[in-house]
Amino acid sequence: MGRGKVQLKRIEDKISRQVTFSKRKGGLMKKANELAVLCDVEVALLIFSDRGRLYEFCSTERMNLAECTDLQTSGNPLQMIQRHLDTQNIELKNMTELTQLEKEMDAILRQIRFRKTQLMMDAAKAVHEEASHRHPKPWTS
Repeated sequence: MGRGKVQLKRIEDKISRQVTFSKRKGGLMKKANELAVLCDVEVALLIFSDRGRLYEFCSTERMNLAECTDLQTSGNPLQMIQRHLDTQNIELKNMTELTQLEKEMDAILRQIRFRKTQLMMDAAKAVHEEASHRHPKPWTS
């Protein structure tokens, strides 16, 4: 006997939501790996948490390993923001300056997310093109 159908709606309890996110993220990454292995396909997975943390999965069997490691070592967005904040003296800022700094940090985080997404899409496109060159579609008449 299978499980009942889960109603999809936002989990209101913050702790339960975080636990569910962690479990489902792990399951999704496992499924991505299984898909890559079983079907011999390239899989790139990006997950952004509600706190802006980026989780990545690259199937590196045939994907260019350098592209995946570039994405993984380009830095956690929160670490980059922390480095920027270290150059600022936050204790001396007033509410207006802190609000402006927060807006700047949000803009930086959006740029980082966008760039990382671009890199992942470029890597996926390159793999797709490489695969289509290896296995061209048969001619149809």
